Amino acid sequence: MFEGETAELRCEVASHLNPVPKQAGRCVEGVWGRAVLMGSTGPAHALCISATVLEPTAPVLAYGRVWKRGAFGCSSRATGLTCRNSSGHGWHLSRDRSRLF
Repeated sequence: MFEGETAELRCEVASHLNPVPKQAGRCVEGVWGRAVLMGSTGPAHALCISATVLEPTAPVLAYGRVWKRGAFGCSSRATGLTCRNSSGHGWHLSRDRSRLF
């Protein structure tokens, strides 16, 4: 992170979030319902994205493992991936269901 930048965590689903969240505005030049974002505090929200951060060769967080960095923490289980920020907001993503909180 560079000076003046805010910490954010973004996650993408290769297919789509289920259910696809309602759009707050129009998603004109991108795809709606494939990505979520949260800051170090406050609620998570869905994004309209025109570029992906999916990296097929990136390490995968194995089931039963936890990842932490700064204000963010994620845990991977067979039931899905749950990530939270320092204020307890975040998401739970799985193949069957997604939930932002």
